[in-house]
Amino acid sequence: IAEERALVLRLEKERIHLLAGVSREPSNELRAPLTMISSSVYAAQNAASPQQRKEKLAQIEVSTSHMTQIIDTLQLLADLDVRTTLSLSEFTVRDWLETLPNAVRELIDRRSHRLIREFDKSNPVTLYADFYLLRSALQQLLLNAALYTPEGGLITLKAAQVEDTIEVTVSDNGGGIAPEALEAIFDRFTKLNRTRMQDGSGAGIGLAI
Repeated sequence: IAEERALVLRLEKERIHLLAGVSREPSNELRAPLTMISSSVYAAQNAASPQQRKEKLAQIEVSTSHMTQIIDTLQLLADLDVRTTLSLSEFTVRDWLETLPNAVRELIDRRSHRLIREFDKSNPVTLYADFYLLRSALQQLLLNAALYTPEGGLITLKAAQVEDTIEVTVSDNGGGIAPEALEAIFDRFTKLNRTRMQDGSGAGIGLAI
């Protein structure tokens, strides 16, 4: 009985710790773009030239997009925590890999990356799965690659059929991750190096998704 109570207490402490992280980390991440928006609005209102005003408005647009991405990611994570069913449908690998969400396209274009897709377009392999969830998973991998690759970098999206499975690989020529840190990359709110991106890198839950 004592061991059972100790286990229940430990699980409750872990739950409280997780909930604290859920509320604390996104709040910290949202504060940065909000601060940028606030300062940019003030600077735009007092800009000495139309060009300076244009630059500040562009910064506001980037920060707004960053906030939207964080909120959308948190909503998806919350949905996955309570989801009990899948919305299954048939679609081709080509449809899955070529229909990129706007957030991915915008970030890749903004950072002047080159995206290469490598898969057999002549072979219409059909999948039976949840298209929304698979596209969300691919989105998180591509966003992660775009965020941590220097501007003008190369991102490669490969897909190959191996027997009765489809293997998908996202690779880039960014700085990479230290081998000793690999075990933590799928943990929620894990950001291995907060200084690598000046314009923010989400809430640290993309790979957890």
